[in-house]
Amino acid sequence: MKNNFNIEDKYIPTFGVEIHAQLKTRTKAFSPAKNDLNTKENININPIDLGYPGEKPLVNKKMIEFGYRIAKVLKANVAKQISFDRKNYHYPDLAKGFQITQYYQPIGTKGKFTIVNQDGKEKDIFISDIHLEEDTAKKIELTDVLIGYDFNRAGIPLIEIVSGHKNFQNINDVLNYVKQIANQLVFIEVNDGKLFKGSFRVDVNISVRNKKDKKLGTRVELKNLNSFNNIKLALEAEIKDQIEKIETGKKVLKVTKKFDEKSNKTIFIRKKTSLMEYNYIPEYNIPIINLDEKSLEEFNKFKIIDTQLLRKKFIEKKYLQNEIDFILSSPKIYNLYQELLNLNIEEKKILSFLTTNLQRQFNLLKIDSLSFNLDHKLIAKIIKLYNENKITTTDSNKLLSNLILNKDISKNLDFFKNQIQFSEIKLKEIILEIIKENNKISNQYNERPERVEKFIVGQLMKISKGKANPKLAMKLIKDYFTKNE
Repeated sequence: MKNNFNIEDKYIPTFGVEIHAQLKTRTKAFSPAKNDLNTKENININPIDLGYPGEKPLVNKKMIEFGYRIAKVLKANVAKQISFDRKNYHYPDLAKGFQITQYYQPIGTKGKFTIVNQDGKEKDIFISDIHLEEDTAKKIELTDVLIGYDFNRAGIPLIEIVSGHKNFQNINDVLNYVKQIANQLVFIEVNDGKLFKGSFRVDVNISVRNKKDKKLGTRVELKNLNSFNNIKLALEAEIKDQIEKIETGKKVLKVTKKFDEKSNKTIFIRKKTSLMEYNYIPEYNIPIINLDEKSLEEFNKFKIIDTQLLRKKFIEKKYLQNEIDFILSSPKIYNLYQELLNLNIEEKKILSFLTTNLQRQFNLLKIDSLSFNLDHKLIAKIIKLYNENKITTTDSNKLLSNLILNKDISKNLDFFKNQIQFSEIKLKEIILEIIKENNKISNQYNERPERVEKFIVGQLMKISKGKANPKLAMKLIKDYFTKNE
């Protein structure tokens, strides 16, 4: 069906976002099993995770501290008293037949997160509640007909952040909210923000209504969207699907769907379960927990960095989006950026080096920006050599690669630092001489500039015996031909 109108002309989409983030605790939420997914399947399990008869849950104090930290940074009302409840449903990934979660007394309620658009405009997104719960086992499709479950994931502590639905005006608001919440959780060191790994998961409830209607449309839930791009594509596809149904007189059903990347469509999974069907009851094996002053004092020792304040500052400084994204991708990158600033390196040079050289090496070497360990003073020396034209891009990348791989680069740095290269004046003289002696080739510059440049640089390196800086030489060659066109 081809629509002859814009969504904004006739329909209003409404969004509600649920974020499920695994917490980086050492052990699971309610058992002593290790919280570690980087092992063989079904190794990190405990009878408590599997719901064996007589096994009782043990509350992980670190999980509560992380929950408190999240509630605080999201400006929520932090509960002084919390309890846990059972959410009852039967599914193969839930061996106990119920999930321990929070329903009656969550860790946080009535929060607010301010998203910042690239133009610096702010928008408050209200959060209805923040609650702690345990993850389920991971479904693994072994063959076309055989399915397995990895219970290493069962019992890993989760935080669920449930937004209100009145503040999202469009898909871009949803994307900004999800990305910026992910950054904030990474900076308070409770989650790694990795959608593709499943440690940070997003469900979006979406409904569409005619602008003339006051009542919201039927809500459809999109589950486990595993990339920012897929969130965008899934929401676009679901809005289109709901509008087509409304336009053709079909009923929009209250269901749960997933996004299919091959067809670029949202696909039915199951009927949406109501809250009543979950039959929430208090978890009678876990007593009500009071957050006393001593515990709160201990929790408050962690210094929270507000990523949204940093984002606003960077936007005001006219940083590019990719520069902001990389600096805020992890506290370690941000700290490196700060350390380099403190060494009085020019801001633009730092940004260029971080978002080209460093980010490229991370991608090539498959290094996580959360886990690297680099000496900022050595990074500064590489930048300095590069800016002084004492090393080429290739040299800087090689040094950086070796540094990331924990190799000693001190001798290399000393070599480049002490290397005597031809001055700019001397290079200009040699370049001019090469051009005069090779008029036939030089005159082809307008038709074949790359060939001419390559030829002159080659001749220059022979004459200088490798002491010419090719980066500077290329600039001087281009400058010469630009002025003499």
